[in-house]
Amino acid sequence: MLDVKSADKGMLIPRMDSTSRNSIAAPATGLLVYDTTTISFWYYDNAVWNEIRNSSTKLTATDLLELDVLPTPDFSCLEISSSLGIGGYPQSVAVLGDYVYLVDANSYDLKIININNKTTPVLSGSLGIGTSPISIAVSGDYAYVVDGNSDDLKVINVSDKTNLVLSGSLVIGTNPQSVVVLGNYAYVVDGNSKDLKVINVSDKTNPVLSGSLGIGGLPFSIAISSDYAFVVDLISNDLKIINVSDKTD
Repeated sequence: MLDVKSADKGMLIPRMDSTSRNSIAAPATGLLVYDTTTISFWYYDNAVWNEIRNSSTKLTATDLLELDVLPTPDFSCLEISSSLGIGGYPQSVAVLGDYVYLVDANSYDLKIININNKTTPVLSGSLGIGTSPISIAVSGDYAYVVDGNSDDLKVINVSDKTNLVLSGSLVIGTNPQSVVVLGNYAYVVDGNSKDLKVINVSDKTNPVLSGSLGIGGLPFSIAISSDYAFVVDLISNDLKIINVSDKTD
């Protein structure tokens, strides 16, 4: 019905910011405006405003869902792939490569499970290691286990998954709770001595205490990243961040 022609002029649509656009009372279906906030055109479809995007407009995840580009999240795909009976009281687990390493406080052993095929895990080997193994860490060909009854850190050679061998041990306290390993050092928190211990394990047959630090009422779990230890405490109810760059102090 309307035919407007020009070789050097255009039609200027009403311009406004987003606040003004959203403030339009009862916008008519098909109303078109240029939004100076989003730098794009918008039209009203009798229900909501819809953006006519240009090449500089960034799409968000919400936008993609609205455009049916992304599927609605569906968590029904989560399922148990398999399971394996391992003991009466498994306490701690670690994974490295195609193997799972776990300690059991009922059978008093370290078990290694081959998970190369996730649907059929297979027990590769085990080793009796104490009366209350409570936490395990694995690095390279060695597993490191703290025991709540023998009160020690055990270093176990796991290079042969069918023939595990105890390499060395060190008495460390009366209630070790958690162990992690980074490089040539093992880090252990103890709930009775209430401290963090740093142990040099470069010689696997003769681990040596490098340093310790009193840190709280009941340090329960530890993680290591670079030169810092992160410890959670069940009595002080806090996270402590500890500089461990100097292993002797």
